[in-house]
Amino acid sequence: MKVGVLGGGQLAQMMALAGYPLGIKVIALESSPTCPAGLVTDIVLGDYTDREQLSVLADQVDVVTYEFENVDLSAFQAIQPSCIYPPLAALAVSQDRLLEKSFFRDISIPVAQYFPVDSVEGLRAAMDQIGLPAILKTRRFGYDGKGQYMIKTMEEIDHAFQQLGGKNLIVEEKIDFDREVSAIAVRSVSGETVICGKNTERVKLCGCISRRIF
Repeated sequence: MKVGVLGGGQLAQMMALAGYPLGIKVIALESSPTCPAGLVTDIVLGDYTDREQLSVLADQVDVVTYEFENVDLSAFQAIQPSCIYPPLAALAVSQDRLLEKSFFRDISIPVAQYFPVDSVEGLRAAMDQIGLPAILKTRRFGYDGKGQYMIKTMEEIDHAFQQLGGKNLIVEEKIDFDREVSAIAVRSVSGETVICGKNTERVKLCGCISRRIF
């Protein structure tokens, strides 16, 4: 099997290395010829929005995926939706913190209390519900702490709002938690789901998620 990856960074590099023992060949689409994935596998040089190079990639592989979620959905217009995994509907949800939180809530996964924010007045009203401290975040293009501001006092509201661009924001209550759990979950096209965590055996996911997820 051949897998095309949008992005040639460290994640694409790790996918390529993990694929070799399984007989899976990874080919990455990346604008930089010196990207990490280029050290271990083939590269199609081009930007994510370059439809010609996207078609070149798609013609060489069986399926296409992406190494991070901040990829413009229009980048996939040159590729058949049926060969893109995870599907574009999942990508759209993962790109927007408000859509993501709402999706979790709709499928009965508890999340921290949250409110969409598009004005200082709306933020103040939300803070009356959430209390202090709270975390103001951009809805899109945030990662690893980027696009976040912890509000500890009401006097910080105006500054926090302006620092994060003043629109398309979400504010969440700050949750005290005992531990953070990291796990990798995969699902086959036939529906079988497996999760793997550090220092744990592989477990088939067959029930509901009962612990609170933040």
